[in-house]
Amino acid sequence: MASWSRNRGTNGGYKLARDPSTITALEVIRSIDGPIILTTCFTSHGDCGLSPQCTVREPLRRVHEGILKLLDDITITDLSADEEPAGPRLEPPPGGIALTVLAH
Repeated sequence: MASWSRNRGTNGGYKLARDPSTITALEVIRSIDGPIILTTCFTSHGDCGLSPQCTVREPLRRVHEGILKLLDDITITDLSADEEPAGPRLEPPPGGIALTVLAH
């Protein structure tokens, strides 16, 4: 779990209790929002009557695991780097958001 302490004073804020290179994006998200659940059908909490013949359950599980791995591979230090990411930039669709592909 990510560690930080609340600072007092006029500006307040948070102070990291660990080196930012050891705190992952996954830890931060889980600390703030709780577990990351793409869909409940492949967690211990869910199973529906269609599970035996479902064709998207396994692909969604792999996507979910990929998202968790990606977030676990990104540290606070990575997120705060001043450098422009080296990966190609994906142009957003109208009304969408821009993404940059990060390679490790």
